[in-house]
Amino acid sequence: MRIVAYPAYWNRALNPYNALLYESMTPFVAEISEYMPLRAMPRNIDVFHVHWPDRLIVGGSLPRRFARSALFITRLAVAKARGTRVVWTVHNLKPHEPAVVALGVIFWPLFLRMLDGAIYLSETSRSQALEYH
Repeated sequence: MRIVAYPAYWNRALNPYNALLYESMTPFVAEISEYMPLRAMPRNIDVFHVHWPDRLIVGGSLPRRFARSALFITRLAVAKARGTRVVWTVHNLKPHEPAVVALGVIFWPLFLRMLDGAIYLSETSRSQALEYH
């Protein structure tokens, strides 16, 4: 199995959750790659695992947020067209930082339609996410 994760390892110092998750999976999968917006995506990805998609629509100027989220959605669409499954681990319902509401109105429906599955950290978070989205 080949996995691309957003994020996989780069946020280890801020939150070791992802790095610990993927390090424990290493013996069981062929490859785990970090999603890098300015690097070509690996081919033949089985799973694109997303953790904090809201990070794409917060921080930086509005054009930068738009470009980041548009590139991400485009890459998800290309990966899905190649047979990749998209899975979201739902950590937060809302971003910790302010997001541009208009961008969220565009981003979230596109992102949610591409999902093949979601992982919830509890039954309560599942019900809240389903109600919120």
